[in-house]
Amino acid sequence: MRKKWSSYLVNPLVVGFSLSFIIIFIFTRYLPRYYTELVEKTTINNNGKIAYSDINCDGFSEKLNYYSYDRIFNPTLYVYDSEEKFIDLWNFVEPPVQTSEIYTGDYNEDSLKEVFVFTASKDSIFLNIVSTSKENKLSGSCKFISKLKDQDSITGILSVGLFDLNEYEGKEFLFIINTDGSQLAGRCFLYDIANDQLKEAPKLNVELIQPICVNDINDDNFYEIILSNRSVDDENGAENAQFVILNHKLEFLFQPTVFYGGSSRVECTIVSDGSQKNIIVLNSGTTASNVFNSLKRFDVKGVQKDEVDIHMNDNLSLISLGVSENIWLTNHKKIYKYSTELKKKKGFKINKGIQYHLMQVDNITGDQAKEAVFKNHHNLLILSDQLRNKTKLNISGEGECHITPVYKKNNTNQISIQIGKNWYLFDFYKNEAFFYSSIFYLLIFIIVTFLVFILFRLRLRFLRIKEKVFKINDDELIDDIENNIEEKFSGIKTKIDQISDEFQDDSIQQLIHEIDETYKKVKAFSNKVPDRGIDIRESLENLVKNYQDILNLKYYLFAENDFLEIDTKIKDLVIRFFSSCIDFLSSSSKGNGIVLQIFQHDINLSLLIEIENVFLNHIDLNENVIEDIENFNANFEIDSYSDFGSIVSLTIPLFGSKPVVDKNNSKIKVIIAEDHDVSLFGLVSLLKTKDDIELVGTAKNGMEVLKILESKKTDIVITDISMPGMDGIELSERLKNEYPDIKVIVFTMYMENWFIEQLTKNGAKGFVSKNSKTNELIDAVRNVYEGSNYYCPQFKSKFGFNGNGNGASKKLDSLTKNELKIVELYAENMNRQQISNKMNLNIHTIDIFIANILLKLNAGDEEEVIRIAKKQKFVSE
Repeated sequence: MRKKWSSYLVNPLVVGFSLSFIIIFIFTRYLPRYYTELVEKTTINNNGKIAYSDINCDGFSEKLNYYSYDRIFNPTLYVYDSEEKFIDLWNFVEPPVQTSEIYTGDYNEDSLKEVFVFTASKDSIFLNIVSTSKENKLSGSCKFISKLKDQDSITGILSVGLFDLNEYEGKEFLFIINTDGSQLAGRCFLYDIANDQLKEAPKLNVELIQPICVNDINDDNFYEIILSNRSVDDENGAENAQFVILNHKLEFLFQPTVFYGGSSRVECTIVSDGSQKNIIVLNSGTTASNVFNSLKRFDVKGVQKDEVDIHMNDNLSLISLGVSENIWLTNHKKIYKYSTELKKKKGFKINKGIQYHLMQVDNITGDQAKEAVFKNHHNLLILSDQLRNKTKLNISGEGECHITPVYKKNNTNQISIQIGKNWYLFDFYKNEAFFYSSIFYLLIFIIVTFLVFILFRLRLRFLRIKEKVFKINDDELIDDIENNIEEKFSGIKTKIDQISDEFQDDSIQQLIHEIDETYKKVKAFSNKVPDRGIDIRESLENLVKNYQDILNLKYYLFAENDFLEIDTKIKDLVIRFFSSCIDFLSSSSKGNGIVLQIFQHDINLSLLIEIENVFLNHIDLNENVIEDIENFNANFEIDSYSDFGSIVSLTIPLFGSKPVVDKNNSKIKVIIAEDHDVSLFGLVSLLKTKDDIELVGTAKNGMEVLKILESKKTDIVITDISMPGMDGIELSERLKNEYPDIKVIVFTMYMENWFIEQLTKNGAKGFVSKNSKTNELIDAVRNVYEGSNYYCPQFKSKFGFNGNGNGASKKLDSLTKNELKIVELYAENMNRQQISNKMNLNIHTIDIFIANILLKLNAGDEEEVIRIAKKQKFVSE
C-alpha cells in the first residue's frame, strides 16, 4: 500500500515541487520585466533631432522636431501634440550647435515648459528660449552667452537643468560649454531667466563631462554643483584633472583638488550611508597607454577619507545613479558593485563578455530611478532597477545616443531613441505584476504537479502494457513473419504426410487439422495490427482496371497533398461508393462514357460521376453505402436529364481538416518585410487603420523576419522580392520549411515569370502589385487569412491566373463536358441559379461543379474563370 501511495501521490508532489521551484527561479531570473516592441523607425535628414516632452504638463508627451536646413530655410523647431497633430513652429536665426541636445523645463512654474536651444554664429554662441502658451502659440527670446574663437571651437554643450539655486521667483538654467583651447576649456554658466542675468563659474583648465551632480550635500538649503571633468593640456604641457565643487553662487565651495598623473579624468557621484552624504571620486586614465583607477571618498568639506587603487587592465568609468547606497563602476565589459566603504561586493557581465560603451545615464522610464544605457554596433542595452534588470534592443547606427520617455494617451509608455541619423520609437513599459503574485506561483505549482502526475500515470500504464502487449507497427515485418510462418507450417505438414503411412489411426489427420487451426489463429494476428491506411489512388486504379474492358471509363483526382490527411474511414467510403456505382453501371451502360472525379477542397471531399445516356436512381446503389453516407453527414445528389444522362455528386465534410478561426476574438497578425522606408511607412500607416489586423513587426530583409518570429507569432508575412541580405524568394522558402502555418503575400514591382514561379512553388498565397489600390492589399490579407488565394488585377492581366500565363488553355482541356458548359454559361453572365435551371441540375451539384472548376483552373474566383475563358476565346466578348 505504501509503495502504491508513493507511486501515485508522494513522488509526483515531490518532483512537482522541485520542478516548480526551478521554473519559478528561471522566470524571476531571466524573464524580461519590460515589454518592448518597435513601433516606428526612420532616418532623419537635414541634421534633424527628435525629442519628446510634456510641454503643457497634461501628462502626455508632445513631439519636437528640430531641423537645420543647409541653405534656403532657417533652422526650424516643429511642435506636435501627443496625437502627432501639428501645433506650431519657430524659426531660428543662427544654425544650431550640433553637439547640444534640446532641453525642456518649466523655469517659472506656470505649468508650461520652455524649450532651450543653443545656436551659434561664426564667433558667438546664443541661448534661445522658446515659450509655449495655452493657445498653443510659440514665442521666443535669444540671450547672447559668449564670444568664440570660431563656431568649430565648440566641442560640446551639456544642459544640466533648471534649479532653484538662489530662491528667486523662478529657476535658473545651469549649462556647461566646452571649447577648444586651453584658456576656455570648460565653462559653467548659470542663467537667471526671470532677471536676465548670466553668471559664469571660475575658469577651469579642464573639459567638463557627465555626470554633473546637483544636490544639497551639506544640508544648508542651497544646492551644490559637483563637476566631473577630463584633463587638457595647460600652458606648461601638463595634464591634470580636478575635484571641483561649486556652491549656489558658482563659487568654489573649497579649493579644487588637482590630481596629477598624465591624461586622466575625474568622475563624481554621491553616496549616502543613511546618516551622512559622501562624494565618491573615480580618478582614472583616458588612454590605453595610461591605465590606472583610483577610487576615493571625500566628505562634504572636501576632506579625503578613504582611497582604494583598483588594479585592472582597463580604465573604469563611474555610473552615477543619483544619491545611492552603492557605487557602480564599469570597464564596458563588466559592471562592478562597491560599498560606500569602497569595498567590492560583486561583478557581473554586461552581456556575455561583449564590449559595450556607456552612452547615457538618465531617467528614461518615468519611475524616478535612473537607467544606464550601453551600446555596441548592433544592440542597445538598458539596465534598470539598480542595474539588476536588462533590456536588449536590436538597434544599429553610429553617433551620439539620446533617449527620452514618451507618454501616450492610451497609457502605453514609449521611448524615443536617436542614434546619429537613425531614430526609433519603442513601446517600453514595466510588466512584472506576476513576479509578485502568489497566485502565479501557486498556479505554476499546480500545473507542473498535475503534468508530473499525468506523466507518472502514463509511465505506469506504459510499463503494464509493455508487459502484456507486443505491438508491431512495421507492415513489411508483419508480411515477412506471415510468409515465414506459412512456410514453416507447410513444411511440418509435408513431413507429417510422409510418415503418416506408418500409423493406422486418425491421430495424424487430427494433428494436421490442429496445425491448420493454429496457422489460422497465428495469421489472424495481423488483423489486430492498426490500420495500414488506404491509398485512394491505388485502390481506384485497381477498381478501374477491373472494369476497363466493359466500360468506357475515365477518372481524375485533384488534391494538394495526395489525400494523405483524409481519415481512413472516409477513404474507405469513397472506394465503396464508386464500387457500388460501377457495379450497377457495368450491367447497364456498356460503351457509354463515364467520368469519375475526386476533388479535395479545404473543408470537404467532393466526388462527381458523369454518365452518358444512363438514368441512375438512389435505389440502384448499395443500401449499406447509402446508410454510411447518411452517417457521415454527407450531401448526396443524383441528377438525371434527357440531354446527357446522370450526374452523381457526393460531398463529404473533412472534420478537423482546417482550424476554425474565431474572427470576433482574434486579429490577423502581420509582419511586413520592406527595405524602402517610404513604402514601409505607407504600409504601416495603412494596416494600423484596420481593426481586424495587428502589425506584429517590420523588417528590412528576410533575416530580420526570422529574428522576429523567434519571439512572436504571426499569421501572414507581407514581403517584397528584392531586399538586401535575404530576399523574398529565399524568405518564402525558409517560411515554407520552418513555419508552414505562416502564409506569404508578395507585395512587389517585379512581375517576371521566374520570380512568380519560384514564389508560387514556395507556397506564396497572394500577389499584389505596388501599383495596386490600397484596398487590394487589405483584401489580400483577409482572403489569404481565410484560406483563399489572392491575385491583384495587375497580376491577373499579365499572367492569366495563378502566376502562369501559358497554361490556361491546357487547364481548360482538363474540364469535362459539363464543366465546360458551366464555364460557358457563367461567362455569359448567368448566375448559379440560372445555370441550374438551364442545365436542369440541382443547385448543390452546380456548386460542386464550380468549386471543382476553380480547383482545376487554380483560379481565385468566378470572375477569373470568366476572364480566362474570354482570353482563350472560349466564349464571346
